[in-house]
Amino acid sequence: MANFVQSENNLLEIAACGGKENFKNIHLANLATLAEDERWKTSTGEDFDILFYYIVKLFEILKKQNKVVKSENDDLLVFNTGLMTDNGEDIYGCCVKNSRYGEEDWIPEWFFKGFKKESDRFFTFYTFEKPKIVTFNDDPDALNFDPNANLEFNSDHIFLTIIGMKRAVFLKN
Repeated sequence: MANFVQSENNLLEIAACGGKENFKNIHLANLATLAEDERWKTSTGEDFDILFYYIVKLFEILKKQNKVVKSENDDLLVFNTGLMTDNGEDIYGCCVKNSRYGEEDWIPEWFFKGFKKESDRFFTFYTFEKPKIVTFNDDPDALNFDPNANLEFNSDHIFLTIIGMKRAVFLKN
């Protein structure tokens, strides 16, 4: 049997995720529920495609930046999704050691456990350094700002956002 070569930067190859559709319909649906409200459908109406490609690419970048961390006992792999709950908690992607790792060449070392908010009781069983968020740009000089650009003030948007926030606080109390 030929050796199966995994890409160490591809989440779907280093961890058993149950296939793309399972990953989207179960894990990403859970992540979308945990995270602040966003539009995760593409214009073609595919559920969680935007979130799927975001997480896959994010993991690849985090691996290259050495920001995917392991627990002290090497039994947990954790990464920061860069997404937050409505209460401002970080959301982490979590993988546990795959008990079948080594039985066959194609069995990955990790098993994707899911997305968890940082206060989840799941983490009480592990000791690990808090994973850092991705850095998309290390050079502030590379960021472009055009002082001559026309800035538009959308007072309706600001007003409606403030009213919505006050209404939410009022309804909560």
